[in-house]
Amino acid sequence: MSGGLSLRRSAALVDRYADIGIAIAALLLFMPGLGAVHLFDRDEINFAEIAREMLVTGEWSQPSVGFRPFYEKPPLFMWLQALSMSVFGVGEFAARLPNALCGAVTLVLLYRIGAQIRGRVFGLLWVLSYLGSLLPHLYFRSGIIDPWFNLFIFLGLFVLIRCAHEPSAPRAALGGLFLGLATLTKGPVGVLIPALCVGGYWAARRFRLPIAPRYLLVAGAAAAATVLPWVVVDLARNGPDFMLELARRHVKLLAGDKTV
Repeated sequence: MSGGLSLRRSAALVDRYADIGIAIAALLLFMPGLGAVHLFDRDEINFAEIAREMLVTGEWSQPSVGFRPFYEKPPLFMWLQALSMSVFGVGEFAARLPNALCGAVTLVLLYRIGAQIRGRVFGLLWVLSYLGSLLPHLYFRSGIIDPWFNLFIFLGLFVLIRCAHEPSAPRAALGGLFLGLATLTKGPVGVLIPALCVGGYWAARRFRLPIAPRYLLVAGAAAAATVLPWVVVDLARNGPDFMLELARRHVKLLAGDKTV
């Protein structure tokens, strides 16, 4: 009994040191030079300006560019940028820092998930192969939404897949939380993409659900509970106009209308 406990403690210590080492390596790779290049992508510029205006106006529930409402995205990523700017000042470094931190979180989670699935060596190889590709070095040094959105989608699907094999309401709620955060980052696609994945898998399994309906309801309720506080606060402070226009634009985008 004591030997098994000692082994578990040693394994936990190895994982803890691995987490710290991977996080430090990620920050050393992604943070240097974040402020050395001007914001050049249209989205980088828009999101950084939205964060700056949040600090200027104190209005955090409604994103705005040029002090006019910005209906294209919910505000979660811009909240992260605004928090960064409140600490490090307005500039390119603060606008891009949230994604550098996202890179560190992503690599640690890849190691942990890989170690859980196939062992620590696989987890480390997964991290190294990811670092050896091009997009992480672009995305995690940028000021665009995609890194955090992709991470939330990945975690939501991973947790729901785990829930299909090891059903539990808390696990389903955690998956819903991540999908709610994805929705709060980029809009309805945060739920649509996982729904399409589940639907495709459902069809491939001859329309047998991979997860019990009650757990899907729990995940849906958790996702809604993640997004609703922002919606309710903004409705109470500013009325329905912003939310109605945001919903209208996203419906048109999902329908393929690029004129919005």
